[in-house]
Amino acid sequence: TSLDIPVLPDTFGPELAHTEAFLLGCFSEILDEKIMDRCLENTKQLLAYLPEGATVVYEDGCYIRKDFRRLAHKKLKDCIDIISMNEDELQEFIGRKIDILDADAVSQAVKQVYDELGIPELVVHTAKYALCYGEEPERIRESLKGGTYMAATRFRIGDDFTEQDYEETAHMADREDSTVFCREICGILGDRICVVPSKEMSHVEHPTVVGLGDSFAGGFLPGLLK
Repeated sequence: TSLDIPVLPDTFGPELAHTEAFLLGCFSEILDEKIMDRCLENTKQLLAYLPEGATVVYEDGCYIRKDFRRLAHKKLKDCIDIISMNEDELQEFIGRKIDILDADAVSQAVKQVYDELGIPELVVHTAKYALCYGEEPERIRESLKGGTYMAATRFRIGDDFTEQDYEETAHMADREDSTVFCREICGILGDRICVVPSKEMSHVEHPTVVGLGDSFAGGFLPGLLK
């Protein structure tokens, strides 16, 4: 039947007992409402195994069924500490295109999304910067840096990079337009926002552009560890 979908074994939940940071992917490919409901309930049951103090990051997406995106937010918001989205997902949520280097427009957008979702921290990662808006955004700074450096390292080198390559990326110059944006949006939102600029990558002749969002997520998580 349509509800014969795979579920994680009962032994998986207890494995989360000592987890500090948990990355939850979205459900953007699901089309059946009953399957979606079951997946969300199974996810809530799974997250209940996490210890007190664990941080849950939900990586949002552009859903095929647009109503399912809001459904996932509604059903899981009490389980999520940080919701993360890219510039396309931000603009789809607010229903309009914006210039992602327009500090006023981005400020309005992140406040709109944040107020509608009711999740403690909102992360937006783009080609120009990564930001966190919310209750304690400054505590996310190292995660924002880690995600930005990881994505930039993949962009300039591809799959086969080393820890040294990552460190070299971290010490590269920031984009000038990104730096200006960061200063402007901090002037608008004050201590409600933490934002880091992207690295200058115009010199890269053969960039890798696939998987940068996943690379950001992978670089983001370690900064949440105690």
